[in-house]
This record gives sequence, C-alpha cells and structure tokens, in this order.
Amino acid sequence: MMAACSGADDAPDAADTPDSGDAEVAADTGPDIWLADMTWTDGLPSLANLRNATQREGYDNQPHFMADGSVFYTQIVGERADIWRLDPATGATSAVTSTLPESEYSATATPDGMGFTSIRVEADSVQRLWRFNMDGTAVGPVFETILPVGYHAWANDSTIAMFILGQPATLQAGTVGSEAATLIAERVGRSINRIPGRTAVTYPRTFDDGRSEIWTWGPGQGTAMLVEARPGSQDHTWAGEILLQPEGGRLMGYNAANPGAGWFEVTDFTDQGLSFSRLSVSHDLTVIALVGERASGA
Repeated sequence: MMAACSGADDAPDAADTPDSGDAEVAADTGPDIWLADMTWTDGLPSLANLRNATQREGYDNQPHFMADGSVFYTQIVGERADIWRLDPATGATSAVTSTLPESEYSATATPDGMGFTSIRVEADSVQRLWRFNMDGTAVGPVFETILPVGYHAWANDSTIAMFILGQPATLQAGTVGSEAATLIAERVGRSINRIPGRTAVTYPRTFDDGRSEIWTWGPGQGTAMLVEARPGSQDHTWAGEILLQPEGGRLMGYNAANPGAGWFEVTDFTDQGLSFSRLSVSHDLTVIALVGERASGA
C-alpha cells in the first residue's frame, strides 16, 4: 500500500478540508453554487440564464450531479461540513449528512447509483474515502489504510482514482475489496473526473513553470497527455465529448473528438463580476453547476 503522508502539497488548494486551509477561509470567501442552462448547437454547448442557487453567507462548494438531476454539494457552517442536496428545478436545499465532529466533502455518485462516496474527515482528523447510502447514512470506509484522501473519481465499477495529499501530491488507484494502492502520477491537481463512455479519468499535472496539463488514465490503459490546461485553472469536467474548464469568469471548451480545433470560448460571464472554479454537468447535458465567487470589489 502506498499512501502519502499528511500535510500540505504543492498543488494549490489541494483539498477542501481543514488540512488545506479552505475551511478556515470559508466564511470570508463565501463561494456559492450557480446554475446555468446549457444548450447545444452543432455539437457545441452554450450557456444562458445564470443564477445563484445557494446565495447565502458561508461556503457552498464541490457540486456533483446525481442521476436524478439533483446536485450534491458541500456546505460549511461554522466548523461543520456536510453534504447537502440542491434541486435545480425548485431551488430547494436539504441536508444529506449531518455529522459532528466528522465532516464530509466531495460527494460522488457510486457507479451502481445506489449511493455516494465522500471524503470524510474523521474525529481524529484522518481523511478516508467513505461510502454512504443516498439518504446520508454511513456504510463505512471504502479503504481503511489508503489515506489521506483529498479527492476521487470512479474509473469503473470497482477502481477508484484518488488524489492523495503529500509532498508531492499523488494520484493513486485502489480497487474495492483490496487495501493495495497503485501510484499513477506525482504532482497532480485536485480535479479528477470520469470520462463519459469510458473506463478512464482525467486529471491535471502541474509543472514548476506554472503550466498544467490534463492527462488521462484508465485501468490497463496507462497514462497519456490530452491537452494543455487553461492558464491558472485547476478544475475541469466533461459534458459528453467536450472538456470544460473555467478561466476566471469565462468557461472554455475543448472538443476531444476534434482536438485540432483547440480551446474555444463557451460563455463569458466576466461582466457578472464572478470567478468560477469547480463545476459539474447534469447527465442530460442541460444544466451546469458552477462554483462562483465575487471578484474583489464586484
């Protein structure tokens, strides 16, 4: 078993847990979950009707669309971090987990659709990957000894790619039912995402000169560089064959089916005074959830 030691890593804002400092600044930054409608023309997306779905003081972050169209996200109130549910159709929100002193982050649907996995910061501050039922009841740790886990994505029904905090941060793969972990890459960023229609994930790699690249990995497939990431952006997601990355107030796209076209602008929301980070797209590709924060003075 390969596990990185606890501590900060050299990828900025590596994990939204007390280890990385995000929890301490949450009250000051106040990120919200924003929604926008997604439409498609000739296989390319555009956005409209941007609206603030959470709009409250405090920290709302790490959105993830479930198969039923709801968005699971992390809400921090005081020292408490729980998973919440947002209904995009009605705007209603409700708590999924309600734990103290434990905290939950980065909810991700399990491949069978019967529950979700989440990073749990346990009472002794250990960060493990846990499985939960859809109603928020805890099933238990997926892995006992692979830690400290910061982020994760399911590559197939049994293999999970995990961001392991350390110096440097590493991407490691684990198989459900085993405590062995395989090192995939070092100096990786926080955003790990399943590629639609494939048993593979994408993840960022960082370099000393400030550049980052989006790479792919899948069980039995090895690693490969996909595209150079947008400057200053560490988050991405997929909408069909379109890779999406925020860049300040803009959303950029890259068509994996037409790599020669390079990056293109999906939408420019800079006039809203917002800067976007994490993002997730609904399964039917009609709604996008973006984490937005007001620029200073906006």
